[in-house]
Amino acid sequence: MFVLISSIPRLPITLVFRTGKRSGLIRARLIGAKHVTANVITFLDAHCECTEGWLEPLLARIAENREANIDQTKVRDKWVLQIDHTKVWQCGGILEIIPCSHVGHVFRDKSPYTFPGGVSKIVLHNAARVAEVWMDEWRDFYYAMNPGAASVDVGDVSERKELRERLQCKSFRWYLENVYPESQMPLDYYYLGEVKNAETLNCLDTMGRKTGEKVVIPG
Repeated sequence: MFVLISSIPRLPITLVFRTGKRSGLIRARLIGAKHVTANVITFLDAHCECTEGWLEPLLARIAENREANIDQTKVRDKWVLQIDHTKVWQCGGILEIIPCSHVGHVFRDKSPYTFPGGVSKIVLHNAARVAEVWMDEWRDFYYAMNPGAASVDVGDVSERKELRERLQCKSFRWYLENVYPESQMPLDYYYLGEVKNAETLNCLDTMGRKTGEKVVIPG
């Protein structure tokens, strides 16, 4: 903490804003975004190292397409700050990787902070909220694949659903059909579970096949 504060005077055009309490990564970014006056916001985790010339390719792509969200150091226009990953596509943006921008991620041996209730609880809580707001009926498929998330209390997501409606975001089905057709999630299904022969105990397996393709019986 002391090192950070003492270093600020030596850094040009640098400001520090504090949340006052532990509020999580996204809320911290939102607080920073409120004070930004430029047209583009860049988010970098503290454990990232940038090479010389890392920013120019990202800005060049944004200059070409203002709807672009660049996933390398997560540079994005301010208006889509709260939308990420599948949400970017559903709400009219695009998410791209720019290979000419070199940013290193420095892995740590262990997390320098703790997670109240454990890491899995926090991760499942956040993932379940995303499923409830953005995945429509495919949230049931997600819960079947991640049963731990099904029992998590997601809290009130009405504000997030109102945001999605206000932005006129597309459905998750549109995302599967147009952006991620290679996804293992089926477009149409009636039941979730397994089909097993009670005598031989052999199971039907999709073997990674998509909707409309034949399933097989393993030998």
